Amino acid sequence: MKDPLYNQRFDDIYFSALDGAAETQHVFINGNDLPARLKKAVTSDCGLASKRFTIFETGFGTGLNFLSAIKCFRENAPADMHLHFMSVEKYPLAKAEIMAALSPWEDSFASDIQQMIDCYPHRIAGVHKVFFDPRITLTLFFDDVSDLVARAHVAGGVDAWFLDGFAPAKNPQMWGDDLYAFMRQNSHAQTSFSSFTAAGHVRRGLQAHGFEVEKTQGFGRKRDMIKGTFVAGESAAHKPSRKNTTQKIAIIGGGLAGTSCAYLLKKQGLSPVIFETAAHVAAGASGNPVGLYNPRFMAHRTPVSDFYTASYAALYRLLSAVSQTQDVGFRPMGALHLINKPEKQKRFDKMIENWQWHHDHMRLMNAQEATEIAGTSLELDALHLPDSGMVSPKELCAYYARNVDIRYHETVLDIKRTAEGWQVGAESFDVLVLACAQSISIFKTTAWVPFETVRGQITKCIVSNNVAPLKSALCYGGYATPADESGACIIGSTFQKWRDDIDLDAEDDRDNLNNLMLHAPQFASALEVRGARAALRVAAQDRVPVCGAVYDEEGIAQDDLYISAAHGSHGLLSSLGAAMMIVDDICETPSAFYGDTIAALSPQRFILRQQKKQGRFSS
Repeated sequence: MKDPLYNQRFDDIYFSALDGAAETQHVFINGNDLPARLKKAVTSDCGLASKRFTIFETGFGTGLNFLSAIKCFRENAPADMHLHFMSVEKYPLAKAEIMAALSPWEDSFASDIQQMIDCYPHRIAGVHKVFFDPRITLTLFFDDVSDLVARAHVAGGVDAWFLDGFAPAKNPQMWGDDLYAFMRQNSHAQTSFSSFTAAGHVRRGLQAHGFEVEKTQGFGRKRDMIKGTFVAGESAAHKPSRKNTTQKIAIIGGGLAGTSCAYLLKKQGLSPVIFETAAHVAAGASGNPVGLYNPRFMAHRTPVSDFYTASYAALYRLLSAVSQTQDVGFRPMGALHLINKPEKQKRFDKMIENWQWHHDHMRLMNAQEATEIAGTSLELDALHLPDSGMVSPKELCAYYARNVDIRYHETVLDIKRTAEGWQVGAESFDVLVLACAQSISIFKTTAWVPFETVRGQITKCIVSNNVAPLKSALCYGGYATPADESGACIIGSTFQKWRDDIDLDAEDDRDNLNNLMLHAPQFASALEVRGARAALRVAAQDRVPVCGAVYDEEGIAQDDLYISAAHGSHGLLSSLGAAMMIVDDICETPSAFYGDTIAALSPQRFILRQQKKQGRFSS
């Protein structure tokens, strides 16, 4: 076997020089007794949810442990079980490094190596939930362990811990009480663990947090390793997913918010019903022919910026997969965000410093570099996102809604909670998702949520044939897209909080063109207006989407009622992120987001702020 991959930062190797796959089998697969436990998983006395097995790993590295775990899972688990494999990695490897490191086991793992590479996330900090196949979900935390344990919770608990990563002597920051406390909080009576190390302080730390520790034969030249079980009692509720009992789910609204929810619910094996007022999906703001997908930029990394980061990476992976079989207008040609204000330069500088994105995915460049990428003359420096691009929101909605039961021409004016569930028209549903933009305000139970609408008009233009084509999207407060096959591009968008109509306005087209002329005059001068579209976007007063479980004005949760709304100008991203968040909650599966991100988007945030304000005034 060739020499294993070596990490200079930690002066350590990623796996045994003898045989990395054999080491994984001995230490983690057999150390957690996975084959036998998975075979017994259908019985009632094994302490496992009959439909789920969750593994949590410290140190993803090359993914060798993941590949071994899914091989064991497929060979031993019942056909109706789902594997959730979760792993933290502060310094994610490049795809080429992973491929090279795993080359000795190409035959052992067949096509799984290539599939893992294909769905491997961008190397940007945060949570990345990857649907590896219908039975396997991979959640990668590209973060420091200390950040993870402070912000994450594993719904249903962990069944097996793979304590990997570099040796405690090389990486002492990982092996500490914070990690062991996190393990305690997310373990149940049958949770197991194993590790290649038998270091005394690791054994004592685990024992102090409720784990029974056994020292046993290590792999190869290593004399010892440890394994054990959690014996301190039930610290995390571990129960079957609610999807086992949820039968009927209603979604009101057939735009991006509603159809993305339906799409993910279908992937979970559920059968949602969409109620849509119009005769087709994407009748409102989601019906634009072209939309750009970019994260929302903030100087510091926050729970909200994490939401947009995770959603950005998730949408890119989804579109990359979808475009293999269906045209949804996906063109990842990159985006240049022109630095046209001093405060924008400061924000971008801070982002580069704080967001922890690999330079492959975000970098600053001067005007000359930006001009070369854009294909048209630019006089401003820019932030370049090479993975950004455009897609058709209208076509994406149609893709999301494939094979979904949709009730067209259905205007829902009232919802009611009864003993049978949520009543929509004459039907009762176990779960109700409100994804109907400003119409959410007509329902008494959600009328208190502070929404407002913003009118936006986009302009369709034809590009003169004697002008060099725009090769990258431009963003400058407005935006411009490269031309499609017909020579048409989209520029936009107006931002009018004072208007609530969608009548087309020639003045708006002139404003869109003039804004582009200020930033890319060579390109703008070659455009002729050929059409327009106006729509109303919904935003919350704090400019953060509203998604998650609904509470009443007193802060009491409304059982099985959810909102996905206020997606504003980043709806392509945030609608998918909100759908992931809601479906995780409905199905009680490990979340795609940290707990503080979920709280930052929750409708309850407005109630908590009001309660805090009232308490301050009354004190």
